[in-house]
Formats: sequence, structure tokens, C-alpha cells
Amino acid sequence: PVVCADGHSYERAFIQKWLALGKRSSPKTNMSLAHTTLIPNLNLRSIIESIKIRMPAIQSEQIKSIKEMQDLEAIVRSLMEDQGKLAVTCIDSQRPPGTTTGTT
Repeated sequence: PVVCADGHSYERAFIQKWLALGKRSSPKTNMSLAHTTLIPNLNLRSIIESIKIRMPAIQSEQIKSIKEMQDLEAIVRSLMEDQGKLAVTCIDSQRPPGTTTGTT
């Protein structure tokens, strides 16, 4: 990334192409650029590199969180099914002998 005269950061290839097309205004503000010197944005480059290094770990954590959520949802569904079966069992146990529940 580089900083342009407008103070904004751009990908070097993008802003070089912009300037090569003869444009002398900011792509973001459309204001005239005082100069066309591009300055490397070392701080932003460092941040990007740090994120790229951490990305696999971040993705791993996200996958772990998703898996935990899916496990919890499966447990809740199972408990709800068990609760439904228990309710039917309770209802059936309260019926007089010889009556049917309507199920086949």
C-alpha cells in the first residue's frame, strides 16, 4: 500500500494505473492532487502482514466456534425431542386402559 497526496492509502498498482491514465485528482475525493509522489505506507503493510499471519489461527477459532454452536443446537434438539416423547408418555399413562392415542 502507498499513501497518495490526498492522504489516503491505495494499492500501488491501482493508483499507478489511475495516474497513468492521466488523472490528477483523488479517486476518493475527486480533489486535485498537489503531486503524484507515492509514499509506501509501512504501518499499513505491517498490519496487513500481521493479519495474514494470524488468519489461519483466526479461521481455526471461527470454525471451532461454529462447531461448538452446532453441537449445542444438536443437544437442544435432542432435549426437545426427549421432552416431546416424555410428554406423550405422560399423556398415554394417564389414559384409561383400552383407549388409543390415535397413532399407528
